[in-house]
Amino acid sequence: MIYIICSTGKDPEVICSSSEYKELKWVAGEFYWMESVQSYNEGGWEYMAELHNFVQGGMSGTKFIDAVSGIVNRGCHNPVSRPSTVASNVYTISFSSNQFL
Repeated sequence: MIYIICSTGKDPEVICSSSEYKELKWVAGEFYWMESVQSYNEGGWEYMAELHNFVQGGMSGTKFIDAVSGIVNRGCHNPVSRPSTVASNVYTISFSSNQFL
């Protein structure tokens, strides 16, 4: 489906605020995830390798979740290089309770 009638140039919030095209934010989110998170490879931290390590380690601990949260919220996996004002507790609780599985 092509969304010619949506102009993000006129209204950048249209992707999240459109009640007519609710699926746009999910499409945009998936694109962001594929382009920015799954391909992340900075400072010796590669998403796919770390994902494999996390799964092989029994998906325990919060180090991986915190790093991915940092990539999404700050553009960086390392909290020391770019401190966050956004708490990652929501991600940790949701992931730990298997709401994503």
